[in-house]
Amino acid sequence: MDEQINTHLFIEMTAYKKKLNPVVQPPVPEEEPEDEDDGDDDDE
Repeated sequence: MDEQINTHLFIEMTAYKKKLNPVVQPPVPEEEPEDEDDGDDDDE
């Protein structure tokens, strides 16, 4: 029974936080390229 209350509270808090800071980001593709470096400096 406590889990239901916790989940409800968590959802409420999440919705409240989203109202405060709506984060709009593009969906991340599941198949990400392994080459996710900002630059090829890591290859030195």
